[in-house]
Amino acid sequence: MTTCGMVWKPERSGTPFLITRRGLSAPAGHHHQRTMTTISCALLWVLTPLLIVLAVIAWATETNRDRARRWKRQGLSQRKIARRLGCSRYQVLKLLA
Repeated sequence: MTTCGMVWKPERSGTPFLITRRGLSAPAGHHHQRTMTTISCALLWVLTPLLIVLAVIAWATETNRDRARRWKRQGLSQRKIARRLGCSRYQVLKLLA
């Protein structure tokens, strides 16, 4: 049986495959995967800029207290945190309290 230049031939197991000039494709009835891939790509293109904007906003609105606590969780010493923030170790101690 031919459809638009394509031929349906059953595999040995009886599952029909679409035979094109490029060779075997997915089993018959599985043509919706191309649509799902298109939808996934479209969502990725829409969501990526939004996530970048949200990350920049989160970074810009982070307070020194939040930064100091995050760096302390990462294992930085109070001296290194003070250098990064441009303040004294005593101020870092107050931020972490």
